[in-house]
Amino acid sequence: MTLKWAFLICNLLQFNLARSSAVDHSLQNRVDSFQNPVIYEDFADNDVSVSPDSLYYYSTSNMHYSPSAPILRSGDIVNWELIGHSVHGAFTMRFRKTTRLWYWIGCDVAGPWTKSAVLPGGTCYYDCGLLIDDDDAMYVVYGSTDVSVAQLSEDGLSQAQTYGFYYILDDHLGDITYIWKSDSPWGPYESKVLVDNVKSPLANGGAPHQGGLIQASSGDWYYMPFTWAYPNGCIPVLAPIKWEDDGFPSFYQIGNGSVTLSTATITNDFYAARNTLTHRVHDEFAAFRDRSAYIGIHRDGNKYTISVVHSPTQEELTWNMTSNGTIVTTQTKILPDKTIWLRASLDARASGTYAANFSYSTNGQNFTQLGKTYTMYIGWSYFMGYRFGIFNYATKSLGGSVRALSFTSA
Repeated sequence: MTLKWAFLICNLLQFNLARSSAVDHSLQNRVDSFQNPVIYEDFADNDVSVSPDSLYYYSTSNMHYSPSAPILRSGDIVNWELIGHSVHGAFTMRFRKTTRLWYWIGCDVAGPWTKSAVLPGGTCYYDCGLLIDDDDAMYVVYGSTDVSVAQLSEDGLSQAQTYGFYYILDDHLGDITYIWKSDSPWGPYESKVLVDNVKSPLANGGAPHQGGLIQASSGDWYYMPFTWAYPNGCIPVLAPIKWEDDGFPSFYQIGNGSVTLSTATITNDFYAARNTLTHRVHDEFAAFRDRSAYIGIHRDGNKYTISVVHSPTQEELTWNMTSNGTIVTTQTKILPDKTIWLRASLDARASGTYAANFSYSTNGQNFTQLGKTYTMYIGWSYFMGYRFGIFNYATKSLGGSVRALSFTSA
């Protein structure tokens, strides 16, 4: 069976990733066994494809965070390494053999890419899928409740059959994944349910959905979606599939160094502070989201205070700040050299307590908890999971800095 498929996950950009880094020959090109989740990090809106170097590339959304959307690489679709970032937005990415370039289609343009075209019509191809057919024709599928297909021109830079089937994966938010099949990219399409509220491999996680199909070098096929596991985020999982006689697949269950942060913003808005560094959750560590909590140093003239703040809040849909949070407790015992260790300990498992606790130390060994427990928010409409954040901003005038000597996730 010859397969044509694209995923619903626009400007058009291109770059040469094949020459950006050498192939790691230690990567194994087979999948003997694996345990879900295959990546315990917040990587949403995934789009997985295989390149002529026989390695797998995983592009994922980073929403409004920098440094833009991550790109991961694997030799066996189980063990992944982060190799770079592309641009903001939920998008699709494919390698084109005839030009030896990677093509990206999405909604927001940023970063050191080559901007090749802006597709006409004002359509935002958000959560789209790109197919480069056997005859080098390029198609993009886009939309949600009203799914459409567009063909790009021969150069692939403007909107403009071989054999086998064409497939589109589409999701009903949170529970069902449909797969559509046709012998033409233009349809008509017939559909079946691929995933119907399947139990997540993570306790209290949502049904795996919004994924793609990928063929391993062994010839076996896999479905790679993510499971919503807030407050952690969208966690990638993997499941084998098999092809049935009707041409549809069926689903099987399944810190070193230092950083100096100078004030770059005069604001009373916690979320408007520039130079905020964030880090994805590794298993159970973070505290930065649309409803946050933190421990930090507040300075007023020559007065320094360790403060714990709960619930700086953004409105979920507009991301406007609705609250800068409440100081729940303070501590004024700070060493003369202003060196302090801060710790965030939290349970970000979907089946956990969602508890975030904050503590400090003046020697890096003995920590004292400060303030009561904060309960992390598990709403999904912000899409991103909790992160660790380091920030520094001014409320009156620019000046001053903090130096982050180390960061340890354990």
